[in-house]
Amino acid sequence: MADPGALLADQRRRFILERVRRDGAVRVTELVEHLVVSHVAIRRGLDVLARRGILEKDHGGVVALTGAAGYESAFESESAREPAEKKSIAQAAAGRVGADDVVRSACRFEFI
Repeated sequence: MADPGALLADQRRRFILERVRRDGAVRVTELVEHLVVSHVAIRRGLDVLARRGILEKDHGGVVALTGAAGYESAFESESAREPAEKKSIAQAAAGRVGADDVVRSACRFEFI
């Protein structure tokens, strides 16, 4: 990492997630040293990730919700649930769309 202190908040959160995914946990002090930012900045980022249900805050750091080996992102976890129902919905929706139709999504995407 060229200049860790120059990372934006989203980039810091992505870095934190990668560390948690890789190691299963990471301490605030390690993040402060590596990212060259204040404890407050790190804790704010951890709060955001914990509120989103992506990781769990622990005394002095954060841990993956199910441990490093069993970690799944919220998308991976949700996309694997109820596959038959999702397939049925997709087939019903596909039957309502013509070859020249355009489908627009009303979804908003949030980046962490």
